[in-house]
Formats: sequence, C-alpha cells, structure tokens
Amino acid sequence: MRTVYPAVDGEPHQVVLAPEAVDLCWEVIDATTWTPGQLRDVVSTQARHSFDLASRLPLLVRLYRRADDQYLLVLVLHHIAADGWSLAPLAADLDVAYRSRCDGQAPG
Repeated sequence: MRTVYPAVDGEPHQVVLAPEAVDLCWEVIDATTWTPGQLRDVVSTQARHSFDLASRLPLLVRLYRRADDQYLLVLVLHHIAADGWSLAPLAADLDVAYRSRCDGQAPG
C-alpha cells in the first residue's frame, strides 16, 4: 500500500515509496451533529472515490467521530492495492491494532 503508478513514456510503472515518504492523508472528521443519513451519503460518496494512481496512494482513510466513544472508520482501497483475498488479513491486522490501542498498548 506504499505504491504509486506514474506513467513513463505512456506506460504505468510501479514505484514503491519508502515508509517515511508515505502520506496517508487520513482525517478525523467531527460528525457528532450529522444525521445517520448525512453520514451514509458522505460514506457512499467516498466509496466511489476516484484515485490518481500516478501520484497518490490507492488508499483513502477517514475516521468519523460520532460521539466521545463512538467512531466510524472508512477505508477505501483501489482494487490495484487489494483483492478479496487480501481484505481478510488487512481486517485482522486492523482488529489487532484497534484492540491493542484500546488496551493502551502499541500493536505488534
């Protein structure tokens, strides 16, 4: 998920970015005053996000705060970055990270 695909002479090429060069561009958005319909509409729009694979990661991350103890994580991946088989390990990794942070620990 650190890969961009710029075109060289009209042909896309894979460029794996160094970890320190990766900018996830994730946001925490205050959605505490939003109705469920407003949140659904925003998430639906993000699910149709158009990726610029030449210069941006094929990943969109948003965290919506619904209340002090309630959040919604939206993770949109371009199919070039993940397929059906890779989603289960990704979800498992996110689960481990979430549970670790809830316990006050670093994941790992």
